[in-house]
Amino acid sequence: MITLYTWKTPNGRKPAIMLEEVSLAYTARGVDISADEQFDPAFLALSPNNKIPAMVDHDAAGGEQALFESGAILTYLATKSGRSCGARTRPGGARKRPGVGERSPSDPGCAPCPSS
Repeated sequence: MITLYTWKTPNGRKPAIMLEEVSLAYTARGVDISADEQFDPAFLALSPNNKIPAMVDHDAAGGEQALFESGAILTYLATKSGRSCGARTRPGGARKRPGVGERSPSDPGCAPCPSS
């Protein structure tokens, strides 16, 4: 099961859309940024930059996996669901992917998936 911590913003909606598209079970928990809930110590333990969205995959290979930043979450979910080139080419899927969450898709060091 996945727990998604989010709010009603464009970046907050992206992981929920992805979770629906790849049919992964999840629970959404609201983090009301207009009430400064993103500064709660429990949330900061998941998202040290105090921004939504954040996610915890309770069933990740190798143990519970927490992620933050929408791009990192989307990459992780694509790999976990087998919908990314990384899932097809890297043994071990999402957990083995080097640097997941460390780079933004707009980073020049992140190459797009090759055409199939």
